[in-house]
Amino acid sequence: MCRVYFALVLLTCVNTALKNKKAALDRIGILGGGQLGMMLCEAARRLGVTVTVVTDDPTSSAVYLADNSIVAPLDDLSAVARLIEASDVVTFELEAIPDETLDLLERAQAEGKIEVHPGVDTLRLIKDKGLQKSWLQDQGLPTLPFMLADENVDEGAVLQSGFCAPLVQKTRRGGYDGKGVQMLLEPEALSDLWPVASVIEPALEGCLEVAVVVTRAASGETSVYPPVTMMFDPALNAVSTVISPGDLSETQRIECIEVATRAIQALDAAGVFAVELFISTTGEIFINEISPRV
Repeated sequence: MCRVYFALVLLTCVNTALKNKKAALDRIGILGGGQLGMMLCEAARRLGVTVTVVTDDPTSSAVYLADNSIVAPLDDLSAVARLIEASDVVTFELEAIPDETLDLLERAQAEGKIEVHPGVDTLRLIKDKGLQKSWLQDQGLPTLPFMLADENVDEGAVLQSGFCAPLVQKTRRGGYDGKGVQMLLEPEALSDLWPVASVIEPALEGCLEVAVVVTRAASGETSVYPPVTMMFDPALNAVSTVISPGDLSETQRIECIEVATRAIQALDAAGVFAVELFISTTGEIFINEISPRV
């Protein structure tokens, strides 16, 4: 139910972004057809908004609730062009949108055909964990020290960069729900480094993992939802339990909200975002990553 409400908030953000262009939002296009897309379709129905979805899976969740669906890969530019023609605004149900699709959306927005929220530049930043980590650092936002590795990474390169086990390796693109992440907890595990473009950072053992959902309108106005704490399956590196409201002290709650809000204001995009945080055993707060959420 909460996610459906977040989707309603996203549509409100999009309406705000379009207020100088038209009286109301009539048509929304979604790239991707999973659960988040389905929930956005549910919210759109309440507002009388027509939804068109592009997905490569005719049985995906959003297809059953969308007004129109285009079954095609997300890099099928003719399908994306049809979505643009059917939409006033386009949004994303997942981060892994092909670069050529983003280029087409960017051109369509420049020509005044559609609005895109979150913006194309925002998605380019978020979908590449290396770019995102560098951006967090450049913005002066708290994040763990890291190194960017390429497909030639090996144990020697990691050690020369000043890192040692325990470490986490995350693929720069394509990872989700624990996929694309591996824990390298012992020195001998460094021989198992994946030969892919990735981010390598310290593993914070014993830390508390927190998520804060922040919505931001194009005007800059934000709303923040109470932080939740998460427990993870150590084998899958995926969430197993979410505790809401999070098991946090009042000071931790306030600090997590402040850090998350500062990050989304710096991002300068309209949408609904989850800011994932670590709280170390010494009480320090670090941003793990930012993910767009419907």
